[in-house]
Amino acid sequence: MVIDQCNKDYLVGISFSLFLAVSPALNAKEIGLRNLGKAELIGSVISTPCSIVMPNRDQTVNFLPSTLPMLSNALVREQQTQSFEIELRDCGSAYNAIDTKTWSIRFDGYNANNINAFVLQGPSQGLGVSLLDNEMNTLKMGESYSLFESLSRYDKDGQVIFLRYFLRLEPTGKPLQAGSYQGLVRFFIDYQ
Repeated sequence: MVIDQCNKDYLVGISFSLFLAVSPALNAKEIGLRNLGKAELIGSVISTPCSIVMPNRDQTVNFLPSTLPMLSNALVREQQTQSFEIELRDCGSAYNAIDTKTWSIRFDGYNANNINAFVLQGPSQGLGVSLLDNEMNTLKMGESYSLFESLSRYDKDGQVIFLRYFLRLEPTGKPLQAGSYQGLVRFFIDYQ
């Protein structure tokens, strides 16, 4: 399983001043001359986007090899659930504290048609993976969820945040064949 990430939005605060200087009105007989003016925009970034830190470039999650009877048993699939973490750094600013309640995360990928799971590519379309939050609730593809739901820990300054999620193999209802499967799940973090 490969996890891809995107920082979608970030906070930028801009204070600005507009200065406009206009020269006195010119004689109406002077055609083609324009009034001259000056505009100036001054601003500063008050908060930058978080950095996503990963143990490797692809954030790979590997499942142990399973037999077809094991994959058809819900209890066995639950026992093989794999966790992964998303580490966010430097998320605060001098102007505001981190409030994960205003942040959301959304996961996207190829959806299995008849179950709430991401389709895995391989010898058949018979295997998918469901995504669960830190409380083991199944997440739906394309929906936004509060980061507060999956916050596993953070440092005392609030500058490093760890989010924990889980992946579970799921049969999609289509014929399943033995082989190697892989998939891609993307996540987007929105914060304001």
